[in-house]
Amino acid sequence: MKRICLSVLALSAATLWTFGAMAQTVELRLAHGSPRGHQNAMHADMLAEKINEISGGDVKVTVYGDRQLGDDADMIQLVQSGTVDMAYASSVNFPLTLNKVAFDALQLPGLASSYEHLGRMLGSEPAIAMLDSLEGDGLKGLCYSEGGLRHFLNKAKPIKTVEDFKGLKTRIVPIPLHRAIWQHLGANPVGVPYGEVYTAMQTNVIDAVEFNASSINADKIYENAKYLTLTAHYFWPGLFFMNKAKYDSLPPKAQEAIVKSCRELVPAFMETAAEAEGVLLDKLRAAGVEVHEFTDRPALLEKTKPVFDEWSGKDPLIGKFIAEAKELE
Repeated sequence: MKRICLSVLALSAATLWTFGAMAQTVELRLAHGSPRGHQNAMHADMLAEKINEISGGDVKVTVYGDRQLGDDADMIQLVQSGTVDMAYASSVNFPLTLNKVAFDALQLPGLASSYEHLGRMLGSEPAIAMLDSLEGDGLKGLCYSEGGLRHFLNKAKPIKTVEDFKGLKTRIVPIPLHRAIWQHLGANPVGVPYGEVYTAMQTNVIDAVEFNASSINADKIYENAKYLTLTAHYFWPGLFFMNKAKYDSLPPKAQEAIVKSCRELVPAFMETAAEAEGVLLDKLRAAGVEVHEFTDRPALLEKTKPVFDEWSGKDPLIGKFIAEAKELE
């Protein structure tokens, strides 16, 4: 009888411990490398707030931005090592760091015609399959965000035609896709880390950047270059992702709150990015930047068509994503 009572007490204690652990608030750290005022920083804050709301306060996310824990390129390693639980990084970092070439599909020139179109594309089956492909690298892909359409800022002259790109030392993220695009356009692509762009422009290491308005404004790149042409050559999607082991260790309700929050926010991410662009362009004009429309877009798309042809054969998901994008137009 004594043994039975002890067993019941032990079982009761275990049950109480289990429910106590489940009832505790899950605290997570989310890192990103974007400065205050950047679209990505806003989206990280939106996600933290949404997770708290959907979980009923059971999951609390603390955001570390403004390069407190590293630049965009550091985020994957930080999450893989478990130094932080979650992070945001631009999609270009996944081909660069993990050789996940499928993510190049997100930045093929002219593939997405609008922010709304892009939002539909990022919820498609091939796009979700790209997120799922990260599990073998110890990451749980959560959803996509958007940093803003890329345009062309340079210190030399207004860009009116594709011929005007010729020879300009243009900062790129040094992945094969971007190098190929800008070589086809006649520029001289130069790989420069994000955090070094201001100095590189100031010291004439580069003549130009292909950037979104949010980055130009937040990092004050306009102080060293005054000619902005609205080329809208491709978007700048990024990923929210999580340490896979950490995600797997969470209660199912916490897992559901995190993924549901992230994917429900994708249309809002697109909407805020679109709204911010007009506001930011006005700010840049007020700062003395000349903003020019680009009238040679058909030539830009024609010049970069070989990139589509080459990249379609690099990963089956790229061809599927291109086909899906056309269906969702």
